[in-house]
Amino acid sequence: MNISWDNIYLAMQIVVSAQLILGILVNLYEFKPRNILLAFHCYLIVYTYNIFFSYELNNTYLNSSLHIISSYIYFGPTLYLYLKSLVNEELPIKHIIAHYLLPFVLCVAYNIYPYKLYTLFIYVFLIVYVILSFGVYKKIIPIVKGNLKKRFSWFIGITLVYLCLDTPMIIIEDLSFFNISPFDEIYPSTNEFFYEYLHFPLLFFHFFILSLYTITEIPRFKKFFLTKTLKASGVSTVEQQTLKHNIESFFNDDKLFLNPDLSLEILSKKLNTEKSLVSKFLKETYNKGFNDFVNQYRIEAFKKHLSEKTYENYDLVSLAKETGFKSKATFYRVFKQLEGITPNQYKKQLDD
Repeated sequence: MNISWDNIYLAMQIVVSAQLILGILVNLYEFKPRNILLAFHCYLIVYTYNIFFSYELNNTYLNSSLHIISSYIYFGPTLYLYLKSLVNEELPIKHIIAHYLLPFVLCVAYNIYPYKLYTLFIYVFLIVYVILSFGVYKKIIPIVKGNLKKRFSWFIGITLVYLCLDTPMIIIEDLSFFNISPFDEIYPSTNEFFYEYLHFPLLFFHFFILSLYTITEIPRFKKFFLTKTLKASGVSTVEQQTLKHNIESFFNDDKLFLNPDLSLEILSKKLNTEKSLVSKFLKETYNKGFNDFVNQYRIEAFKKHLSEKTYENYDLVSLAKETGFKSKATFYRVFKQLEGITPNQYKKQLDD
């Protein structure tokens, strides 16, 4: 039995495609804006590589419908919105819709009546959004450290490789489709060269990197890839000292713990540091998780207020709320856990 290179390529194509499609499905299951945007970004790349879409479907209506949700015009907005979601995890849905609305209208119009300007619109959108994406990228890169930075750099790097190698070929193909000279003449030879020497190596490498990135963007999986110490993750001793100074300043001077809605995300944004690194820093430096670290400050403030005249008319629950606790149950549980006795017993000891 003779096995041709075409069969080997096809087998490898199916394997790398299946890996990436698994990553897409897992991100869709997460059902968060950043994960959905990443899944759509990967889907667009799968589609433009012609994976599983290599042969024209017999149904023209089906072809057009598929193109409406798979057009290259969405690539720029999707990359930009995904990067924005890394900066702002609570990216508003209306903000996402606003960026997709015009490309969608242009795409639907093209499927009704194929107009030549559509190709121009595609590349205008791509150029504009890549420029916008670069601005967001500059905000992200100082924040991420260590393994996070490596993963993100690989993702951006392979995306740039894709743009630099695949996009020119798509441009030539589109211009050839409209019989625009000299692209209609050079397309056959450039297409053959591209697929033989660039397309398949780029496809395998690109899909391998993206499949790893998509899987490790799932929070429940990410922790398995970020187990190194802060120093091993690329956070220097000086940076750790700065982080410690800033955290203690926020808590001792600014009394950040008094905010009942304080979260790891809010603290991380104030520190301009990735959440996972802040969490790891608290574990390594104070041997506490975020909630334990914050609650320690709240309990100490509560104990201090108990002996101050300003708060002598406050009951225990009201005083607990003054120090940042949201509920009576949480306050009593945390106090007993840290002090070994109930708040009432502690107050009675002070009165005696």
